[in-house]
Amino acid sequence: MRKKFLLYITDEDITLYKETSEKPYALKGNFEDVQPKLKTILSSYPKAPLWLVIDRNHQDIREEKLPPLFVWDRIRLLFHKKAEWAAHGGYAGFQFLKEEGKTYLRWAHIPPSDSLTPWLLWAQSLPNPFGGVSFVPLEAKNFIKKHLPAGNHYQMLLYNLPSQKMRYVVFKGSRLLLSRFSRTEENLKSSLHFLSRTYPDIHEELRILSLVKESFTTFPHITALHNPQALIDFLVSQKRPSFVIQSNTSSKNLWLRRGAGTILISVLILAGVESYQGFKFKNNALNILPEIASLHVQTKRLNLFLQDKNVPPMRTAVEHY
Repeated sequence: MRKKFLLYITDEDITLYKETSEKPYALKGNFEDVQPKLKTILSSYPKAPLWLVIDRNHQDIREEKLPPLFVWDRIRLLFHKKAEWAAHGGYAGFQFLKEEGKTYLRWAHIPPSDSLTPWLLWAQSLPNPFGGVSFVPLEAKNFIKKHLPAGNHYQMLLYNLPSQKMRYVVFKGSRLLLSRFSRTEENLKSSLHFLSRTYPDIHEELRILSLVKESFTTFPHITALHNPQALIDFLVSQKRPSFVIQSNTSSKNLWLRRGAGTILISVLILAGVESYQGFKFKNNALNILPEIASLHVQTKRLNLFLQDKNVPPMRTAVEHY
Protein backbone atom coordinates (compact mmCIF):
# COMPACT_ATOMS: atom_id res chain seq x y z
CA MET A 1 0.00 0.00 0.00
CA ARG A 2 1.28 3.45 -0.85
CA LYS A 3 2.51 5.49 2.12
CA LYS A 4 -0.02 8.00 3.39
CA PHE A 5 -0.02 10.51 6.24
CA LEU A 6 -3.14 11.38 8.21
CA LEU A 7 -2.99 14.57 10.26
CA TYR A 8 -5.75 14.16 12.84
CA ILE A 9 -6.83 17.60 14.11
CA THR A 10 -9.03 18.06 17.17
CA ASP A 11 -9.64 21.06 19.43
CA GLU A 12 -6.85 19.95 21.77
CA ASP A 13 -4.50 17.54 19.99
CA ILE A 14 -2.57 17.10 16.77
CA THR A 15 -1.78 13.49 15.87
CA LEU A 16 0.10 12.35 12.78
CA TYR A 17 -0.48 8.77 11.56
CA LYS A 18 1.69 7.11 8.93
CA GLU A 19 -0.02 4.29 6.99
CA THR A 20 -1.67 2.70 10.05
CA SER A 21 -2.80 3.65 13.51
CA GLU A 22 0.39 2.19 15.03
CA LYS A 23 3.13 4.47 16.41
CA PRO A 24 1.44 7.83 15.88
CA TYR A 25 3.26 11.13 16.36
CA ALA A 26 1.30 12.91 19.08
CA LEU A 27 2.08 16.63 19.13
CA LYS A 28 1.03 19.35 21.55
CA GLY A 29 0.92 23.10 21.11
CA ASN A 30 -0.46 25.68 18.71
CA PHE A 31 -0.03 25.81 14.95
CA GLU A 32 3.28 27.75 15.04
CA ASP A 33 4.85 25.36 17.58
CA VAL A 34 3.84 22.13 15.86
CA GLN A 35 4.49 23.13 12.24
CA PRO A 36 8.35 22.80 12.20
CA LYS A 37 8.30 19.32 13.71
CA LEU A 38 5.60 18.16 11.32
CA LYS A 39 7.52 19.54 8.36
CA THR A 40 10.62 17.62 9.42
CA ILE A 41 8.70 14.34 9.62
CA LEU A 42 6.88 14.84 6.31
CA SER A 43 10.06 15.82 4.46
CA SER A 44 11.35 12.26 4.92
CA TYR A 45 8.57 11.04 2.60
CA PRO A 46 7.96 13.89 0.12
CA LYS A 47 5.90 11.67 -2.23
CA ALA A 48 3.51 10.43 0.45
CA PRO A 49 0.18 12.31 0.32
CA LEU A 50 -1.02 14.20 3.38
CA TRP A 51 -4.67 14.07 4.42
CA LEU A 52 -6.23 16.37 6.98
CA VAL A 53 -8.69 14.58 9.26
CA ILE A 54 -10.96 17.00 11.14
CA ASP A 55 -12.74 16.01 14.34
CA ARG A 56 -13.69 19.19 16.20
CA ASN A 57 -16.43 19.99 18.63
CA HIS A 58 -17.54 22.78 16.29
CA GLN A 59 -20.27 21.57 13.90
CA ASP A 60 -18.45 22.04 10.59
CA ILE A 61 -21.06 20.13 8.55
CA ARG A 62 -24.56 21.53 8.24
CA GLU A 63 -27.68 20.16 6.60
CA GLU A 64 -30.85 21.93 5.58
CA LYS A 65 -34.04 20.56 4.08
CA LEU A 66 -34.95 21.92 0.65
CA PRO A 67 -38.49 22.50 -0.62
CA PRO A 68 -39.52 20.78 -3.88
CA LEU A 69 -37.57 22.67 -6.55
CA PHE A 70 -37.09 22.44 -10.30
CA VAL A 71 -33.54 21.90 -11.52
CA TRP A 72 -33.10 25.55 -12.53
CA ASP A 73 -34.36 26.74 -9.13
CA ARG A 74 -31.87 24.45 -7.41
CA ILE A 75 -29.07 25.86 -9.57
CA ARG A 76 -30.14 29.39 -8.65
CA LEU A 77 -30.17 28.48 -4.95
CA LEU A 78 -26.65 27.09 -5.21
CA PHE A 79 -25.52 30.18 -7.10
CA HIS A 80 -26.64 32.42 -4.22
CA LYS A 81 -25.08 30.09 -1.64
CA LYS A 82 -21.73 30.02 -3.40
CA ALA A 83 -21.82 33.79 -3.92
CA GLU A 84 -22.29 34.18 -0.15
CA TRP A 85 -19.37 31.85 0.62
CA ALA A 86 -17.15 33.57 -1.94
CA ALA A 87 -17.92 36.98 -0.40
CA HIS A 88 -16.60 35.74 2.96
CA GLY A 89 -13.62 33.84 1.46
CA GLY A 90 -12.09 30.68 2.88
CA TYR A 91 -13.09 27.14 1.90
CA ALA A 92 -16.49 25.65 1.13
CA GLY A 93 -18.14 22.49 -0.17
CA PHE A 94 -21.61 21.06 -0.68
CA GLN A 95 -23.52 17.97 -1.75
CA PHE A 96 -27.15 16.95 -2.16
CA LEU A 97 -28.65 13.91 -0.48
CA LYS A 98 -32.08 12.32 -0.54
CA GLU A 99 -33.74 10.67 2.42
CA GLU A 100 -37.32 9.33 2.49
CA GLY A 101 -38.25 11.23 -0.66
CA LYS A 102 -36.94 14.57 0.65
CA THR A 103 -33.90 16.50 -0.60
CA TYR A 104 -31.29 17.98 1.74
CA LEU A 105 -28.35 20.28 1.09
CA ARG A 106 -25.24 19.36 3.08
CA TRP A 107 -22.62 22.10 3.16
CA ALA A 108 -19.60 23.42 5.04
CA HIS A 109 -17.90 26.80 5.04
CA ILE A 110 -14.52 27.41 6.66
CA PRO A 111 -13.97 31.22 6.79
CA PRO A 112 -10.46 32.76 6.76
CA SER A 113 -10.73 33.56 10.48
CA ASP A 114 -11.30 29.89 11.38
CA SER A 115 -8.44 28.12 13.18
CA LEU A 116 -8.58 25.39 10.53
CA THR A 117 -7.68 27.74 7.65
CA PRO A 118 -3.93 27.98 8.51
CA TRP A 119 -3.75 24.18 8.45
CA LEU A 120 -5.36 24.04 5.01
CA LEU A 121 -3.04 26.67 3.57
CA TRP A 122 0.01 25.05 5.14
CA ALA A 123 -0.89 21.54 3.91
CA GLN A 124 -1.31 22.79 0.34
CA SER A 125 2.06 24.57 0.46
CA LEU A 126 4.03 21.38 1.26
CA PRO A 127 5.87 19.35 -1.39
CA ASN A 128 3.79 16.34 -0.29
CA PRO A 129 0.68 15.79 -2.45
CA PHE A 130 -2.43 17.10 -0.74
CA GLY A 131 -4.93 14.23 -0.39
CA GLY A 132 -7.85 16.34 0.79
CA VAL A 133 -9.89 16.94 3.94
CA SER A 134 -11.93 14.29 5.73
CA PHE A 135 -14.53 15.15 8.36
CA VAL A 136 -14.68 12.21 10.76
CA PRO A 137 -18.43 12.59 11.58
CA LEU A 138 -19.20 12.06 7.88
CA GLU A 139 -16.65 9.30 7.29
CA ALA A 140 -18.18 7.52 10.30
CA LYS A 141 -21.24 6.70 8.19
CA ASN A 142 -19.18 4.62 5.74
CA PHE A 143 -17.46 2.95 8.69
CA ILE A 144 -20.84 2.02 10.22
CA LYS A 145 -21.94 0.46 6.92
CA LYS A 146 -19.16 -2.10 7.23
CA HIS A 147 -20.26 -3.33 10.66
CA LEU A 148 -24.01 -2.76 11.02
CA PRO A 149 -26.85 -4.01 8.78
CA ALA A 150 -28.18 -1.51 6.28
CA GLY A 151 -31.52 0.16 6.92
CA ASN A 152 -33.30 3.43 7.51
CA HIS A 153 -33.15 3.06 11.29
CA TYR A 154 -31.04 5.27 13.53
CA GLN A 155 -27.34 4.45 13.92
CA MET A 156 -24.73 5.70 16.36
CA LEU A 157 -20.96 5.38 16.51
CA LEU A 158 -19.10 5.69 19.83
CA TYR A 159 -15.33 6.16 19.69
CA ASN A 160 -12.44 7.73 21.57
CA LEU A 161 -10.40 10.66 20.31
CA PRO A 162 -6.60 10.62 20.63
CA SER A 163 -7.09 12.53 23.90
CA GLN A 164 -9.29 9.62 25.11
CA LYS A 165 -12.40 11.77 25.10
CA MET A 166 -15.46 9.94 23.88
CA ARG A 167 -17.44 11.15 20.91
CA TYR A 168 -20.79 9.97 19.54
CA VAL A 169 -22.21 10.50 16.07
CA VAL A 170 -25.88 9.83 15.29
CA PHE A 171 -27.32 9.15 11.82
CA LYS A 172 -30.76 8.52 10.38
CA GLY A 173 -30.20 6.83 7.06
CA SER A 174 -27.68 9.10 5.31
CA ARG A 175 -28.44 12.18 7.39
CA LEU A 176 -26.11 13.38 10.13
CA LEU A 177 -28.33 14.25 13.10
CA LEU A 178 -25.81 14.93 15.87
CA SER A 179 -22.09 14.90 16.64
CA ARG A 180 -21.00 15.61 20.22
CA PHE A 181 -18.41 14.90 22.93
CA SER A 182 -19.54 12.92 25.94
CA ARG A 183 -18.04 11.93 29.28
CA THR A 184 -20.89 9.96 30.85
CA GLU A 185 -23.80 7.77 29.87
CA GLU A 186 -26.19 10.37 31.26
CA ASN A 187 -24.88 12.93 28.80
CA LEU A 188 -25.60 10.50 25.99
CA LYS A 189 -29.13 9.90 27.28
CA SER A 190 -29.86 13.62 27.41
CA SER A 191 -28.82 14.03 23.78
CA LEU A 192 -31.09 11.17 22.73
CA HIS A 193 -33.92 12.71 24.73
CA PHE A 194 -33.34 15.96 22.85
CA LEU A 195 -33.45 14.13 19.49
CA SER A 196 -36.60 12.23 20.48
CA ARG A 197 -38.58 15.47 20.34
CA THR A 198 -38.15 15.45 16.57
CA TYR A 199 -37.63 11.70 16.11
CA PRO A 200 -39.92 9.97 18.66
CA ASP A 201 -38.96 6.43 17.55
CA ILE A 202 -35.21 6.88 18.04
CA HIS A 203 -35.08 4.95 21.33
CA GLU A 204 -36.62 1.82 19.80
CA GLU A 205 -34.82 1.98 16.44
CA LEU A 206 -31.32 3.01 17.53
CA ARG A 207 -28.40 0.70 16.64
CA ILE A 208 -25.04 1.44 18.30
CA LEU A 209 -21.51 0.57 17.14
CA SER A 210 -19.02 1.05 19.98
CA LEU A 211 -15.23 1.37 19.91
CA VAL A 212 -14.93 2.39 23.57
CA LYS A 213 -14.16 0.18 26.56
CA GLU A 214 -16.98 1.49 28.72
CA SER A 215 -20.15 -0.61 28.89
CA PHE A 216 -23.54 1.04 28.40
CA THR A 217 -25.99 -1.24 30.12
CA THR A 218 -29.18 0.71 29.37
CA PHE A 219 -28.80 0.56 25.57
CA PRO A 220 -30.09 -2.72 24.12
CA HIS A 221 -28.72 -2.79 20.54
CA ILE A 222 -24.92 -2.42 20.88
CA THR A 223 -22.25 -3.99 18.67
CA ALA A 224 -18.78 -3.70 20.21
CA LEU A 225 -15.51 -3.83 18.25
CA HIS A 226 -12.42 -4.96 20.13
CA ASN A 227 -9.97 -2.84 18.11
CA PRO A 228 -10.29 0.77 19.35
CA GLN A 229 -8.18 2.00 16.40
CA ALA A 230 -10.43 0.41 13.77
CA LEU A 231 -11.77 3.82 12.73
CA ILE A 232 -8.26 5.20 12.13
CA ASP A 233 -7.33 2.15 10.06
CA PHE A 234 -10.52 2.63 8.05
CA LEU A 235 -9.66 6.30 7.38
CA VAL A 236 -6.20 5.28 6.18
CA SER A 237 -7.75 2.80 3.74
CA GLN A 238 -10.05 5.42 2.16
CA LYS A 239 -9.09 6.46 -1.38
CA ARG A 240 -10.89 9.80 -1.35
CA PRO A 241 -12.94 11.92 1.07
CA SER A 242 -16.70 11.46 0.98
CA PHE A 243 -17.16 15.24 1.20
CA VAL A 244 -14.99 17.71 -0.74
CA ILE A 245 -14.19 21.30 0.22
CA GLN A 246 -12.27 23.73 -1.98
CA SER A 247 -10.88 27.19 -1.80
CA ASN A 248 -13.50 29.76 -2.80
CA THR A 249 -10.94 31.30 -5.16
CA SER A 250 -10.52 28.08 -7.14
CA SER A 251 -14.18 27.16 -6.82
CA LYS A 252 -15.21 30.36 -8.63
CA ASN A 253 -13.65 29.06 -11.85
CA LEU A 254 -15.13 25.62 -11.21
CA TRP A 255 -18.57 27.18 -10.69
CA LEU A 256 -18.21 29.17 -13.92
CA ARG A 257 -17.28 25.98 -15.78
CA ARG A 258 -20.22 24.16 -14.26
CA GLY A 259 -22.51 27.06 -15.12
CA ALA A 260 -21.29 27.08 -18.71
CA GLY A 261 -21.77 23.32 -18.87
CA THR A 262 -25.30 23.64 -17.48
CA ILE A 263 -26.16 26.30 -20.07
CA LEU A 264 -24.72 24.14 -22.86
CA ILE A 265 -26.72 21.12 -21.70
CA SER A 266 -29.87 23.25 -21.51
CA VAL A 267 -29.31 24.51 -25.06
CA LEU A 268 -28.77 20.96 -26.30
CA ILE A 269 -31.96 19.80 -24.55
CA LEU A 270 -33.97 22.64 -26.13
CA ALA A 271 -32.47 21.85 -29.53
CA GLY A 272 -33.39 18.21 -29.03
CA VAL A 273 -36.97 19.16 -28.16
CA GLU A 274 -37.22 21.35 -31.27
CA SER A 275 -35.82 18.55 -33.44
CA TYR A 276 -38.25 16.06 -31.90
CA GLN A 277 -41.20 18.38 -32.65
CA GLY A 278 -39.95 18.83 -36.23
CA PHE A 279 -39.79 15.06 -36.78
CA LYS A 280 -43.26 14.71 -35.21
CA PHE A 281 -44.74 17.31 -37.59
CA LYS A 282 -43.04 15.61 -40.53
CA ASN A 283 -44.49 12.21 -39.60
CA ASN A 284 -47.99 13.71 -39.19
CA ALA A 285 -47.68 15.36 -42.60
CA LEU A 286 -46.60 12.06 -44.21
CA ASN A 287 -49.62 10.33 -42.64
CA ILE A 288 -52.00 12.97 -44.05
CA LEU A 289 -50.58 12.87 -47.61
CA PRO A 290 -52.43 9.63 -48.64
CA GLU A 291 -55.73 11.15 -47.47
CA ILE A 292 -55.01 14.29 -49.51
CA ALA A 293 -54.29 12.19 -52.60
CA SER A 294 -57.54 10.22 -52.10
CA LEU A 295 -59.58 13.44 -51.77
CA HIS A 296 -57.89 14.81 -54.88
CA VAL A 297 -58.99 11.74 -56.89
CA GLN A 298 -62.58 12.04 -55.55
CA THR A 299 -62.64 15.73 -56.50
CA LYS A 300 -61.63 14.92 -60.10
CA ARG A 301 -64.31 12.19 -60.33
CA LEU A 302 -67.03 14.53 -59.03
CA ASN A 303 -65.97 17.31 -61.39
CA LEU A 304 -66.40 14.91 -64.34
CA PHE A 305 -69.75 13.69 -63.00
CA LEU A 306 -71.15 17.19 -62.48
CA GLN A 307 -69.91 18.56 -65.75
CA ASP A 308 -72.71 20.16 -67.87
CA LYS A 309 -75.17 19.81 -64.95
CA ASN A 310 -77.17 22.54 -63.21
CA VAL A 311 -75.57 22.28 -59.77
CA PRO A 312 -77.54 24.95 -57.74
CA PRO A 313 -81.00 23.30 -58.16
CA MET A 314 -79.48 19.91 -57.31
CA ARG A 315 -77.91 21.33 -54.11
CA THR A 316 -81.27 22.94 -53.17
CA ALA A 317 -83.10 19.61 -53.69
CA VAL A 318 -80.53 17.74 -51.51
CA GLU A 319 -80.88 20.29 -48.71
CA HIS A 320 -84.70 20.12 -48.94
CA TYR A 321 -84.94 16.32 -48.69
